[in-house]
Amino acid sequence: MASADLATAGGGGADAEQLKAKLDAARREWEARRDERLEQARAQARAVLDRARREADRLLSDIRRYHRQAELKKARQARAELQARMAELDAAASATGTPDIPAGGPVESPEPGQTVLVSSLAQVGTVLQRPDGDGHVTVQIGGLRVRVPVKDLRAAPARQDAEAAGRPPARQTGAVLAAEKRAAVSPEVHLRGMTVDEALAVLEKYLDDAVLAGLSAVRVIHGKGTGTLRRAIQDYLRGHPAVESWRLADTSAGGAGVTVVELRS
Repeated sequence: MASADLATAGGGGADAEQLKAKLDAARREWEARRDERLEQARAQARAVLDRARREADRLLSDIRRYHRQAELKKARQARAELQARMAELDAAASATGTPDIPAGGPVESPEPGQTVLVSSLAQVGTVLQRPDGDGHVTVQIGGLRVRVPVKDLRAAPARQDAEAAGRPPARQTGAVLAAEKRAAVSPEVHLRGMTVDEALAVLEKYLDDAVLAGLSAVRVIHGKGTGTLRRAIQDYLRGHPAVESWRLADTSAGGAGVTVVELRS
C-alpha cells in the first residue's frame, strides 16, 4: 500500500512539471507575438509619419515655388517698366537735338589713366587698366565702372572743346542706366562656407537681382567640400522658374566647385 501511494505521488509531480513547461512555452509564444505586433505597429506609425512629412515637404515646396513665380513676375514687370523708361529717355535725348560728343580715332592700346570716349554709351571716362586677354578694358565713368571692348573706345575730345560747343561731356541716357543696372549685379555669387539655409537665402535674392538686371548666365561658387552644398543648390535650381539650365563649370574654370546657370530671357 505504501508503495502504491509513492508511485501516485511521483506521477503527480511529473504532471506538474509538464504543465509548468507548457505554461512557459505558451508565455514565450505570447511574448514573441506581442513583440511582433508592437514592431508592426511601430513600422506602420513610421510609414504614416514619413508620408505626412513627404506631403508637408511637397506642400512647402509648392508654396515656395508659387512665391518665387509671383516675385519673378513682379521682377519681370519692373524690368519691362525700366526698359520702357530707358527707351523714353533715349527718345527724349534724341528729341533735344543735343549733338553727340565728337569722337576721335580708334584707341588701339589704351593705357591706365587715359581719357577716352565709350562710343556705345556716348560717355567720356578714364581707363583703369590695360586690355585683358579677351580684348576688353575697364573704364571709370563717373561713379560707374564698365567693361567694354577696346574697339568701342575712341579718342576723347579736349574738355574745353566740348564745353565751347555748348555740349556737356556726358549724358545719362537709357543705355547708361541699363549699363549701371548690369554693373551693379555681379555675374557670380560666392556661397562657399555658408550653411545650406544661408546659401539658399542668398542665392534666391541673387537670382532675382540677376533676372531684373537682364543677365543671361551667372556663376554660383559653392566649393567642392563634401558636395552637400552643391547638391542642395542644384536641387534648388532644378525647381526655380527663372533657370533655363545649369551645369558644372569646366575644369579650368572651377570644375565641381562652380555651377554655371543659364537664365530664361
